[in-house]
Amino acid sequence: MLLSFKYEFLRIIRARDMMLWSIAFPVVLGTFMYMAFSNLDEFIGFEPIPVAIVVEAEGSPMSENFEVVVEALSGEDDSLLAPTTMSMEEANLSLNDGVIVGIYIVREDEVSLKVVNQGMMQSILMMISDSFIQRQSTIETILDEAIASGSSEAEIQALIMEAVSNLTTQLNINHESEISQGVLDFAEYNIMIFLVLTVFMGANFGIRKSLEFQPNRTPLAARRFASPTKKIKALVPQLIASVIMQTIYATIGLAYFILVLGLDFGTEIHLVILALLVGSTTAISMGMLLGAAIKKMELSGLEGVLTGITMALCFLAGMMGAGFRVMVRNAVPILDRINPATMLADALYSLSSFDDYRIYITSLVGLTIATVIFLSVSAIILGRTKS
Repeated sequence: MLLSFKYEFLRIIRARDMMLWSIAFPVVLGTFMYMAFSNLDEFIGFEPIPVAIVVEAEGSPMSENFEVVVEALSGEDDSLLAPTTMSMEEANLSLNDGVIVGIYIVREDEVSLKVVNQGMMQSILMMISDSFIQRQSTIETILDEAIASGSSEAEIQALIMEAVSNLTTQLNINHESEISQGVLDFAEYNIMIFLVLTVFMGANFGIRKSLEFQPNRTPLAARRFASPTKKIKALVPQLIASVIMQTIYATIGLAYFILVLGLDFGTEIHLVILALLVGSTTAISMGMLLGAAIKKMELSGLEGVLTGITMALCFLAGMMGAGFRVMVRNAVPILDRINPATMLADALYSLSSFDDYRIYITSLVGLTIATVIFLSVSAIILGRTKS
């Protein structure tokens, strides 16, 4: 088994295309995202943005939390917002007359933004609503898990207040902060998803492993089928080598995001790397299942399908904004909860924003369960494959 591990590891290192695909593609996209948001720093110190607040769900948790955020962003000399509570009719008139830049509409299950023009102020308003929605989603998760674990009301309230406090700190780009612990803001969260994408590009390893153990697909698999060595004995060390190599690729991406782009993932980097390791295992097992399940497709076609699936999972996890993720969660909550990219994103995000490890642990447990399911189904399908 050690010999098989050694040769597989060397073979992976020599596969330059896999290295390029696993590291360069997500890193380049993440860099473009960073460049798109990096000019926000140039606007520190500008006048507060006039915005209307239309509340359609008075007294709801959504409206109360959003009210806290708006007050924090508008209550100082260097405030970011200049909010005014209005009816919908008044707000529309003010928006059309150019008195305000946008309208926040607070409903029971969402906060939406209405604008008529595009510009930096509108982008900042969108950043605020998207980031609030993302944090609100996290608050709901904390609340569900705290209630399930039997936490006291005081403990639950403290966790929620910490989440809201972190949100207002990271949103107030008009105020200099001296926070020393890592707190990812809206732009950084979107860039962080590209680290998740780096991890899930490792599913390509799983596809190749799957094909190499189907005797009717590749000559190498045919030779292995004729060998007296059991499939599982040959497959396990190769999977371990693939997982280790993909974790190394992801760690290289992590180093780039921290050292070059300046993202702060907190101080517990060992836990970040552990999450990358678990995520890499899930990604490779997902690739194995895809390669085993789709019988009549060449490697290039399978990799194309996998890329589409991976991008879709990361999109649902918030790659282009948290709003779509929350919309999916409200419409089909099970889809958000079983998305492995969302689980990994939540694990990484929780390390940078919370002292509590419940979301982190829950996410890793979910990824582990997904891995077991993917590998079990793959083993069943591969075990039935004949030459």
